Amino acid sequence: KGSVLGIEGIVGGSKYSFSPSSCVGTLCTATSSSSDDGSDGNFYCINGGTVTGFPPSCSCSCAEGFGGPNCASCPTGYGGTPPDNCTPNHCQASPSTTADGSNGIFHCVNGNIGGHTGGCTCTCNTGFAGSNCDKTATSVYAFSDLFQEISNYEVCGSSSVCKTAFTHNLMTDGEVLQLEVGTYKCPGSYGCATFDDYAHDDKVMLAMENKYGGISCIQDSGGCALDGENKRGVLQIRGTSTGTLSIRSITFTKGKSSF
Repeated sequence: KGSVLGIEGIVGGSKYSFSPSSCVGTLCTATSSSSDDGSDGNFYCINGGTVTGFPPSCSCSCAEGFGGPNCASCPTGYGGTPPDNCTPNHCQASPSTTADGSNGIFHCVNGNIGGHTGGCTCTCNTGFAGSNCDKTATSVYAFSDLFQEISNYEVCGSSSVCKTAFTHNLMTDGEVLQLEVGTYKCPGSYGCATFDDYAHDDKVMLAMENKYGGISCIQDSGGCALDGENKRGVLQIRGTSTGTLSIRSITFTKGKSSF
């Protein structure tokens, strides 16, 4: 025990006085009594929480699955009574791009929210795509549409007739293509991609270079298939420029192993 000290000093040419009102004591201690508020160093902190600080300013850092100032309640996004009855709440939609669903709030626009805290989903309305339904989707109904959207290699080698028969490479950077349910195959001659060093159009179905965005099936359960018919490769990708190319819920089948 001792008296409060008056301390004076010069800081930056100015005179200051300092009057500490207390001394640092021992660390706070966790207890299981709800009446312990930390004023005497004992602080109510349960369910594996870790006590920090000095009295009377004690705090309790919670283990995963618990929340509240004493770790005596379920965390945000959960309901029930800990430690054995914390259950995730139904997710809620939010326009905030930072809402990741970890607390039950999930960024979902232009779609219907689903799932529970930690596993939120967003089912998109027609014309939208992406995990948050925040991207405009271009619908694809046939292989010819898909080819024209994403293939940015020569259509069929040196044939000038074939080159002018298609308007391809329509997909813009960041665009999402949404395939209708079905099996997509090359229609035959002049219907698939080829490369400058290949002489025939039976090498690969689709070829992309330095394109990014998304290609997905309209339903997450699948049902969209690219079929190489054991005659050609399915998709050749050479770089994604400055972005990421995401392919979701599409089956690749009967693709030739070398082409």
